[in-house]
Amino acid sequence: DDFQGELWTTLNLAISQFSDLIVHKKEFASKSIAKESDAFREKLSSFRKLWKSATSHIFNDLASDELEVISSNINSLSKDFSLLESEARLILETCHEFQIQAPDLEVVNVLKDEVKLVQQRSHHLLEYSLSLDELRNKKWTSFQSNLSDLDDFVYKWSHVVKDWDDIVPDPIVHQLKLLESSIPALRHCRVDLFREDHWVELLQGKLRLPGSVRVDNLHFSHFIQSLEILATPDALKFTETLAEKCRGEVIVRET
Repeated sequence: DDFQGELWTTLNLAISQFSDLIVHKKEFASKSIAKESDAFREKLSSFRKLWKSATSHIFNDLASDELEVISSNINSLSKDFSLLESEARLILETCHEFQIQAPDLEVVNVLKDEVKLVQQRSHHLLEYSLSLDELRNKKWTSFQSNLSDLDDFVYKWSHVVKDWDDIVPDPIVHQLKLLESSIPALRHCRVDLFREDHWVELLQGKLRLPGSVRVDNLHFSHFIQSLEILATPDALKFTETLAEKCRGEVIVRET
């Protein structure tokens, strides 16, 4: 009986010591988690500032050279966020292990969705812009007889964006509509018909392009700069009238 009593005493002491150890470790873990959580929130705050700065103007520009830089920055920040996400997960797992109340890190999940969405959008923007560059860089003297390429571009991308669900950047949708609406007016801008004064009337007068833009250095990119004007019914009527005027002058010269 004495032996059993001593055994129970020893066991109770061991249990008490173990309980004290658990309490001590829990208190230590709780303090450590509090410090880690504060440090994590500071990192998260810094990340959100960088993220906001990198993405504030992402959907305002469709120039591929700018988008390549933006896309690279976003990919780099996305990798940084993955590390933050792993750190948040470790904090929550530690809280669960020691049965400590976990800090509110729901903002990480919100940011996760945003990072994924912006990554997808920047990728689509860059993909679209690089494709448009193939047309953008063509000289008008050769491209004006191949406007079917522009028809094909608009048709292709109008269907492609349908597969992007709710992540279609607004600038792409807007520009595709402008490109489609500008085609009728562009068909009247013929190199074989317009003379120098007609080009000046169109390029500088109607489209407000710089005086340095002439038919010999005219590229499709110049028309893209003036899409907001070129896509209007007024521009179509203007080019139709100008083309008719050119034809009339040709008839006069030939008679």
